[in-house]
Amino acid sequence: MKETAFVKRTQREGLGEVVFVKPSQLFDPRHQLLSVIFDKDKSLFPAEECSSTKALDVLESVGLQTKVDKDTFVKCAWIVEEEQDVDKATALFEYFAEHFGDFYDNNQDFTSTLGEIRCVPGEIDGEGIGLYRFRETGKFNSQLVIKFVSLESCQCLT
Repeated sequence: MKETAFVKRTQREGLGEVVFVKPSQLFDPRHQLLSVIFDKDKSLFPAEECSSTKALDVLESVGLQTKVDKDTFVKCAWIVEEEQDVDKATALFEYFAEHFGDFYDNNQDFTSTLGEIRCVPGEIDGEGIGLYRFRETGKFNSQLVIKFVSLESCQCLT
């Protein structure tokens, strides 16, 4: 069943066709980060008639994506950058901080890719809240580095 396209997905706006996909091609709408980041593209989730707890549990057992791996996290980061959404960036950064060990990267492919994406919410020199690249957050050495928006314990001030 894992390789069978039997799950009806939510349609993108304006498209009337019915599309069936494999469970592994969809995200679990119960995952808080995924539902926040992908709120504008419901086609990444099972259709409403497949969204009961019981149905989602069955879909999970046959491959529904319920975790945020490195590739999914990078997709989320690109969405944040594209939409320039500080609230989504905050949710993403909080998730990253809480699950840092899951993203440890020996070969640095993940960190190199993530370092190029503007997805870290912060404020530099009182210029207002904006989005910064991870690689930029360490550049400001003796200045106000980055005051992370929602994580009080992560205020990096010098």
